[in-house]
Amino acid sequence: WRASRMRVCADGAANRLFDGLGTQSLRATHVPDLIAGDLDSIRDDVRAYYERLGARIYRDRDEDHHDLDKCLSQLLPVQDRWIQEGTRSMTIIVL
Repeated sequence: WRASRMRVCADGAANRLFDGLGTQSLRATHVPDLIAGDLDSIRDDVRAYYERLGARIYRDRDEDHHDLDKCLSQLLPVQDRWIQEGTRSMTIIVL
């Protein structure tokens, strides 16, 4: 987690991350930079928690694409910015 430059969760995955970490101290050190999707799955308490800690929430109502696609589409401008900054590649790990 610490070695990642950016951490992104689909909305339902944010619930699993929150529940799986179990303790406040672990949750506080594992905050996604972005939570994306149609936001039909994320619980209100999880959304409020991550928003309070600085996670950006992106809602895409498009019903023709999966939440993973919505997450990846949000990485395109990030990739462009990183390339301009001199980064030569972006590695994406999906769990």
